Amino acid sequence: MSEETEAFSATVRRIAEESPDATLYAVVDAAQVEFAPVVLDGYSARFSSLFSGDGADDLRDVAPYLVEIDPLSDAFEWISSDVAPTGACIFFTSSHGFEAVRLHLKKFLRIEGPEETMWFFRFYTAKVFTAHYEAFNDDQRAQFFLKLDILFAWHGGWDHIKAFGQQGAENRTLEALHAEV
Repeated sequence: MSEETEAFSATVRRIAEESPDATLYAVVDAAQVEFAPVVLDGYSARFSSLFSGDGADDLRDVAPYLVEIDPLSDAFEWISSDVAPTGACIFFTSSHGFEAVRLHLKKFLRIEGPEETMWFFRFYTAKVFTAHYEAFNDDQRAQFFLKLDILFAWHGGWDHIKAFGQQGAENRTLEALHAEV
């Protein structure tokens, strides 16, 4: 594990420890992470696809997966060291239960585009979330963060992590973020 990955992992662990009423979650994009559901199952992590209904089984290998994370688990180590550097996930904390968070996030998989067309919104990848967050109006931001506390995404590489919340976003260096917690 690289020095940056270790520092990030330690920072996320500290945030989780200092929020005892909140649970640490990630959403992993299986379209970018080969065998994600198999690996998560192998780590005995609690996870569930955000896709459901007809065709969900057919999309198993490309679905976004909500993962409840114990910051001391092997699943956390895998996500923070192998998945996160690719931008194929987001991390966040929430004081709401797993199923409530999963149902909440499902609402954002499709959004209305121009002329009332429906678009898939890959909010669960760092690059997409970072690019679209600034376009949220106050109401959209409040709706998205209704069941989430703080969300972390990589922005511009390991030297900058963006922390998002209902009140706004901040570019932070990993060192500054680590020093704050």
